[in-house]
Parts: sequence; C-alpha cells; structure tokens
Amino acid sequence: MTFACGSRVYRLRNQIGISGYGNGACNADGTSQSAMLVFGYAGAPTITAEPPGRLVVTNNGEIVLSVEARGQGTLSYQWRRNGTNFPSQVTSTLVLAGAQTNDSGIYDVIVSNPLGFVSSIAANVIVAVPPFFITQPASGLQPIYSTGQVVNLAANVGGFPAPSLQWRLNGANIPGANSNGYPVASYVEPTNAGSYTVIAANAGGAVVSGIATVVVVSAVFTFHDDLPTSGFDSSQDSGMGRGHNVGATRQTGETNHAGKVGGSSVWFIWQAPADGVATFRTRGSGFDTVLAAYTGNSVTNLTPVASDEDRAGFFTSEISFNALAGTNYAIAIDGFAAAQGNIVLAWTNDTSVTAYPRVISQPFSVTASAGDTAAFTVSVAALVPAATYQWYFGCTLLSGATNASLTITNVRNSVVGNYSVRVTAGNGQSALSDTVALQLGLGTQTIARDKPEDLDLDGAGGSGLAASGKGGPNSLSVSAGTVSSLNYNTGGYTTQQAEPAPCAVIGGASAWVALKPTVNGVFVVDTIGSRIDTVLSVYRKTNLFYLSSGFITCDDNSAPDRLRSVVRFSATSTAEYLIVVDGVGGTDGDVTLNWRLATAPTGGGTGTSQTWLPGQTLTLTASSNA
Repeated sequence: MTFACGSRVYRLRNQIGISGYGNGACNADGTSQSAMLVFGYAGAPTITAEPPGRLVVTNNGEIVLSVEARGQGTLSYQWRRNGTNFPSQVTSTLVLAGAQTNDSGIYDVIVSNPLGFVSSIAANVIVAVPPFFITQPASGLQPIYSTGQVVNLAANVGGFPAPSLQWRLNGANIPGANSNGYPVASYVEPTNAGSYTVIAANAGGAVVSGIATVVVVSAVFTFHDDLPTSGFDSSQDSGMGRGHNVGATRQTGETNHAGKVGGSSVWFIWQAPADGVATFRTRGSGFDTVLAAYTGNSVTNLTPVASDEDRAGFFTSEISFNALAGTNYAIAIDGFAAAQGNIVLAWTNDTSVTAYPRVISQPFSVTASAGDTAAFTVSVAALVPAATYQWYFGCTLLSGATNASLTITNVRNSVVGNYSVRVTAGNGQSALSDTVALQLGLGTQTIARDKPEDLDLDGAGGSGLAASGKGGPNSLSVSAGTVSSLNYNTGGYTTQQAEPAPCAVIGGASAWVALKPTVNGVFVVDTIGSRIDTVLSVYRKTNLFYLSSGFITCDDNSAPDRLRSVVRFSATSTAEYLIVVDGVGGTDGDVTLNWRLATAPTGGGTGTSQTWLPGQTLTLTASSNA
C-alpha cells in the first residue's frame, strides 16, 4: 500500500491492520497531517537480511540474490524484476544462470504469509560487458605530422553499459575530452605532440588504449647521454627541436635533477649569445620530464642554475634563469622515475630584461598537528633588485602575506591546502615558486604525495621506489590500536601514464600514502569526512612499474553516505602498503583519510574468520573455560 503527500510517496511494508485515518492534509514541508496509525499483525513477515543494493555480474555470469526473513508459519517468496514477477523464482534465493545484458534491472522480493507481506529493498543488478576497443587510437603506423596539419584521434569502444571515456596526454586527464574522438589540433605544432591515450570504464571494468604517439616535424637534436666536457650544441637566442632519451642512462655521480628520481638523462649544451632571461621548456614531450640547467662540465662538479618537474603542464617542464653572454649552460632532460620517450626542447632568450627573480630556495611541504604553527619561506637570486612577494592559498591571494616567509598559526582544516608565492622584481619580471602543501596530521613530514615515487625520494640513493620497491622515510609506521587521520587537498594532482583505474572508476587527481604496520593485523581505511566523491584502493608495495601485481582491494561508495569509501584488509608487519585516494571523474579537493590497525583477540576459544557485507547481520560468540 502507498499513500501520497504532495510529491512524496509513502510506502507501508506490513499493510494489515490500518486502524485510523486523518484528514490527509499536508504540512508545508510535505509531511502528512493525518493521524494514520499502521501496524502489522504479530507473526507477519519481517526481513532480517536484505539483498545487496547493487550487484554487478559479467555477461554470461550468474545472478544470485538472497533474502532472510522470519514470520509465523511457512513464508512464501516472489522475486520480481522491474516490478514483473519471475514465475519460477519463489524461494529465498534467486538464481539466474547465463545472465545477459537484458537481465539488468531493479530486483526485489515479496515475502508473505497469511498475516501480511513485506518487500525487500531494491537491488540494482547490472549484467556488464567490460569495455573493449573495437579500434584503437594508436592503430597503424604513427605518422610524423607537419606544422599546420589537422590532427584528430579516434577510438571505437564497446561494452555494456556504455563506457565512459577520458582522453589523457602523458597520463594526465585532458579537460572535457570525453568522447570517442579527440581533436588534438586544427593547426598542430610541436607543442601539441605527446603520448595520447583514452581510458574507458563501466561497471564491468576499465581498459586503457595503446599510446598514440603524436610527433610534429621540427629540427632533430642529437642529445648527449653523458655530459660533454667541451663545446656546445647551439648559441641561438631561440630554438626548438626534437629527439629522445630512449636507452639513455644515469652517469656515476649524477645528481637527482630538480630533486626528483630520474635515471634516463640526456644533455644539451647551450651557449648564451647575450645577457637576458632564458626560458627552456619541454612541452610536446611524450613522457614525464624533469628539466634542469647547470654551469660546469662534470656531473660531479656542477653549479645548479634552475630546475623544474611539471610546470609546463601534462608532466612537462619549464625553467627560466638569468643568462650571461658567452656562458655555457648544461641543460639536463631526464625522465621522472626513469621514464623514456620523445623529447621536444624549446627555448628563448629575452634580451630586453636582465634581472629575473629566480627562486633559489623553494618552500617545503609541511604536515602539522592541529593547533601547531607552520611556516613556508623562499629566497631569490641576489642580483634581483627590489623583489616583492605575494603568497597565495590555492588561487586565492592572501591579504597581507607579502614577505619572503609565510607563517600560519593554529593549523586546522580550513587552512589545509596548497600554497605558493609570486616574486616580482623591480623591473616587473615575476616568477612563481613551487606549489607546496600544508597537511593536517601527525608528524613533521608530508605524507600524501601526488606521485608514489616521491614517497621514497629521500634516502633512495637515486634508485627510487620505482626501481627498488623499498620503503622510504615518508612511510608512516602504524602500531596496533592506532587510530589516525590525515587531511589534505588534491588541487593540481594528476594521474600517471601507467596508473590503474581502481574499481573501474575514472579518476585523475590521485594522492598516495604509505603505511607500514608494526604488527600483523587488520587495517580499516576510509575517506569519511572528505569533501569530494572518492575512490580508494590499496596496493602492497612491490615495484611501481607493476602496481597491479600488488593490488589488494578497492572501494568506491561503501561509506554510509554512498560517496566516500571504506576498505578492510589483512596486513603483515613485513609489508608496506600504498593507499591511494582519487576523485571520481578527476575531481580534486579536500580529502580526509582515516586509518586504524586492529589485531585479533586472543583467548581460549576458537573461531573462524568471515567477510560480511554492509547490511548483513553479524553475530559473535565466545566461550570460557570458567
């Protein structure tokens, strides 16, 4: 039985024994003013265990739904799909073998006896065909395009339900690129080049296309694997060319460029033809580049001039510095975590100005406890005249924050996020510092990182987590009984080229945390309290080149609000675990990550371990020898 009040429909499960009615009027908020009293007869059916709210089955698989109920006498069952009875499905468990896509729908069951009836919650059953590529964007020989050509990439994807699509450049989401085709450019230039992929996902899974490598004609550079001891490759004020670092190696004694893990560096020597502000960038390269400039001709005796990792967008880099006429600058192009591929290198030398406010000491990210004080500071090259400063919180200008240092008192949720400072010289030239994070948690180190390799950067000896798989100082040790949380903001975070799509959800703004249990136990990790729709996954740290081999579990919407995520998994003290939180659809924002480590109780009784789904009934028993 149902009754309506305005646009609201009220449904009564046990519909026997209606003893009174009111006038049926509605309140302003849509609730009823009636004095209706409804009760079920004693012994009428009640449901004690509902079917799941959502069930995904692959095509030709088996649909199994169960309900548990109690009531007086023999109970009858009738399963329905989209309100239509299944004549043969009249027990507490529905079984449909060889399910096809047209078996998808809303399922429920009516349980009845002579005293009444009750219907279960609705189960949304999806019989899915995982996405698959009918045609790939990378199919066939990859051409080298001429400047000015029209370049369109296309993919034909099948699956049920119809897959969602997201095009990516070098692994990072391209905003708004969600259809079968992606127009790279109507007038292509070398800076449009790179490694393009498309990810397709539906309830049945996710799949990433092969890489469509876009290369645009420009001068060909032969980069040096080892740093040359003499000579130079160009002395032009501006230039652009392409090459690669495939097969390149790291020299003995070579530093981590931009402080990042590399391993496939090449070199280009530029001699400044005149004083000016030189800018080098790698936009158009096909992998995650790291870029740095030095003076000197030996890897063990270089003077840093400028460095960067991702400032040019889509994992490409950009640096600017004050160039002095006749000076040779060693330009290093490396691949983050030893990445390799096509390189586009371009530069200009602006001779109209000679004082660039280069930040020579960048701020560092901070994790602080509630109520603590956090500070960020920068310094600029001494030859910059009359430098002024303006700090930003995300994209918001901080009023009065106009010094080289920024101090934040009483750290709390509202000040968690990303900070940067713009430095402006007296001649009007300006530069933006690195963006750094303030996170709210325990300890003094930043825990959540955009890239998992950065978790193992300090003390990695140049090998990096991607190569070694060993724990670094940014892993958080977790003892039994620990209940902790970390608040951070994922603004500007991305996904990497080979990063999986957990729970078949397309993300795009993932952040990584490493947890190391001190004892064997069970981790419970959730994102309750986050301000975005999250997807959460867990990997055992092995080798980041093969993340999927260490996959443990993932979750999309199991938190009570059906937006945030919860996972539980057994953990051992000999392993380290990577926790990654992404925003559904690439959404970024404030994330709260909570974790606790429990150990199994000890005693004289015996028991078995079971896995329980949300909504099921859990009964625990214990015995005593007393």
